Amino acid sequence: MSIEPKIISLFEGIEDPALQQAIGQLPVRKFPKAMVIFQQRERSDEVYAILSGSVEIVRQEGDGELQRLAVLQPGQIFGEFSYLTGAPRTTAAAALEEVAVLELTARWLADAEKRNPAIRDRLTQLYRSRVLTNVLHGTQLFATLQPQEIEQIATKLLFRELKDGEEILREGSTDLDLIVIKRGRIAVTKKKGTDILRLGELTTGDILGEMAIVTGQPRSASARAVEPTEVMVLPGADFRDLLQSFPRLLRVIEDLVRSRAEQTRQAVEAVVQEIVGDAWTDVDDAAGIQVQSLKLAATFAADGAGADAQLLTVSRHHWTLERAESAPPLVKGSEVQLAITTHRVKELAPLLSQGPIGGTISSVEDRKFTVTLAGAGESQARIANIVTALARARVRLFVYPEYDVEKLAVIARFRTKSGIDEQIPVFTLSQTSGRVGAGGEWKPGELLSITLRQDGKDLLTTKAVCLVIEAGRREIQFEYETGDERAALERTIRELSRQTGYGRLAAPSAAAKPAFKPDRDAPILTKHFRTSSEFLKTYVGSMEAGLIRVESKDKLPRGTYVRIHVAIASEKGLRRLSFTGYVRQWENGVNEIELDDTAGPIREKIEQLCKRLVDEQAEASWKTRKQQLTESGIAISEVSALQKWARLAAAVLVLGGLLWWGMSGKREEPLSSQPKTDRAEGPKDVVLTLAGTNGPVTLRSSEIRSIKIVPGQDSVSIQASGKTFDVPAAETAKLTPFQQKQLQRYRAFERKSNP
Repeated sequence: MSIEPKIISLFEGIEDPALQQAIGQLPVRKFPKAMVIFQQRERSDEVYAILSGSVEIVRQEGDGELQRLAVLQPGQIFGEFSYLTGAPRTTAAAALEEVAVLELTARWLADAEKRNPAIRDRLTQLYRSRVLTNVLHGTQLFATLQPQEIEQIATKLLFRELKDGEEILREGSTDLDLIVIKRGRIAVTKKKGTDILRLGELTTGDILGEMAIVTGQPRSASARAVEPTEVMVLPGADFRDLLQSFPRLLRVIEDLVRSRAEQTRQAVEAVVQEIVGDAWTDVDDAAGIQVQSLKLAATFAADGAGADAQLLTVSRHHWTLERAESAPPLVKGSEVQLAITTHRVKELAPLLSQGPIGGTISSVEDRKFTVTLAGAGESQARIANIVTALARARVRLFVYPEYDVEKLAVIARFRTKSGIDEQIPVFTLSQTSGRVGAGGEWKPGELLSITLRQDGKDLLTTKAVCLVIEAGRREIQFEYETGDERAALERTIRELSRQTGYGRLAAPSAAAKPAFKPDRDAPILTKHFRTSSEFLKTYVGSMEAGLIRVESKDKLPRGTYVRIHVAIASEKGLRRLSFTGYVRQWENGVNEIELDDTAGPIREKIEQLCKRLVDEQAEASWKTRKQQLTESGIAISEVSALQKWARLAAAVLVLGGLLWWGMSGKREEPLSSQPKTDRAEGPKDVVLTLAGTNGPVTLRSSEIRSIKIVPGQDSVSIQASGKTFDVPAAETAKLTPFQQKQLQRYRAFERKSNP
């Protein structure tokens, strides 16, 4: 078959009669419509040139979802990735219609490159561009760029070879290079004290360094080649030019700086520092800090006998505990030695390693007992540091509460790198972390995608890294990068927290309450706080434990029912909260009020106050990064208030038009139980009515974002319009032809991956 080299992009412009003759000797392969040309993870190194028809390039993601990367037309080539890197296929190729391709073997290409070096240069440039398109489109930072824009970035990439053991990134360094692995393997590690924690391993096609570009902060981990490795490097110096060329990247950076998981954790720590400081001094000894929610187990020895207990409240001089039911009764005045577990509060480990804490039992009430701590000098300084560490842990837990969800039967499902599906129980969840079962092959430092499930339904899919495994439980840390991911996690935890009934923080009963009903005309006391952090310090220090001190000129009798109105100043105006309680005592113009149990709605308001503080810290982080960019020469234009209103008005008009169009479309074409195929609707957007496992599901085919096979079940999972539906496999016959083909290829991948 005579083939003109100029019709193939790889050979265009090369005038070589010998090349034309060699091309004519190559085999021409024909594939019928929907036929797979090569599979993902297949080991082959042929390169193909399309002579007629079109080819679809798809990739199966880690969660099983198929993603279309490109549709190639006659003259284009594909398959160069495995030829250049020697790695297995990272994508699959299938014929969208009957297609004829020219098969270029690795040996033939090697000979052709010797005669015409331009062929190698073109293959390398094509590889560089496509790898960037595929890799960068999978990142939050560069996902908004168009293919031609990514090609501009590709021209700036530099190739570099690493020896086995050579370091490419160092933890704490401030360079902003972006690194794409071309061939080989790189281990990522992080220092944790004197230990080196291995976070995982990256290989061909993976990317390093994106977050340092986003945040401008020092590298959070080190990276080192574990075998001879080739990488492509985008120098950090070129990043400023990219921002000048593509200013919309600034908006993406802003969202990532505000919303990524690490930034949230840093913001929480900043809030903790603001409230607690380096030393906790604002502690009411009568109330102490309630640490019951930290669930700190303790052992104590008194009168020659030892037993278990739980720590309830702490202050610099008095600790309250509750002994186990099996523990013997205690006697007031007995000497006692306390030892506290540390696995829930890591900061305590070095402080408690110095030995137990001594004191005297000053009061006993049923199973609760109070210990007055002994010692002075270094001993008192040590206790002060322990109380400060507990205060920091308590505020951290208060800012982003940790909910016990064990009784809600929540399951974490994850897939290991070896392809094994695991399911483990979930015990606790917070906005940034959780504790799950220790079963399954999930090693410390390993980052995996996990799905939270309840009653057989998916609640959330996100990423998490395993921090440590101890006491039969695995501590994990969530990793998200955008505001949407953060909001989805927050919504899920909020819904689960409502199911727990807000039962975390019961105020202790310090005095007998009057038997009469509260009077609506009860005295009203007011208290003002200058800042949110000042209120939270007071709340965590004593209000949460059930007490508050409010100034008042008039002495109120003991037992008087009162209402307390709290006003909290902030940049966005006053926030007001109301509490109720009973007067315990009045002294020197100050009423000590025992509060009623805090209701759920008030707790929600306080938690929202904490969230606002975290958001303010994230805002400050973005201002810092914006200042860095400005100082480096990036022009950042602020949007005026008038422009904001104009954009809002335009958005409202567009939304109104879409709603009118959608409503008029519904009036003209009511939903049908059968897919529509008339010309007005078109084959790409049909109305589907599927028999879901939880009832009928009606949706448009264009709303479907992904179709996944449910492992071990004769059903598929369809994600559409932000919701997920499980339907029997037989219902997939109602899908459009294109979607059915995608599903067929998905099954083919599964059969080949799991024979």
